[in-house]
Amino acid sequence: MGDFLHVPGGRAYLVRVPGVAASSLSNAEVASVLNWLLLTFNKSEMPQNFKPYTADEVARLRRHQLIRVTETRDVLVRRLKKMGIEVPDDQLAGVPAAAPASVAH
Repeated sequence: MGDFLHVPGGRAYLVRVPGVAASSLSNAEVASVLNWLLLTFNKSEMPQNFKPYTADEVARLRRHQLIRVTETRDVLVRRLKKMGIEVPDDQLAGVPAAAPASVAH
């Protein structure tokens, strides 16, 4: 998730994906959750100059519904790869995710 902050459009994408943009959370709550997720689970992937999301920024970005989610994600992932940031191929649309390892019973 933090990798998306390295490419133009990536920061907006994290707010505009339907699960975030259409959530019932307030703009301030969305900003807080995104900042917590990024700083807790993605800190090593984030740019050093990361600026936390604000309620005003989230409000501005949520106004523009993301229609082509898959295509947008693919463009961003390709940009990351061009920058040398490793992104698993299964992050691209149409590429099946790797099967989970078998669990011994």
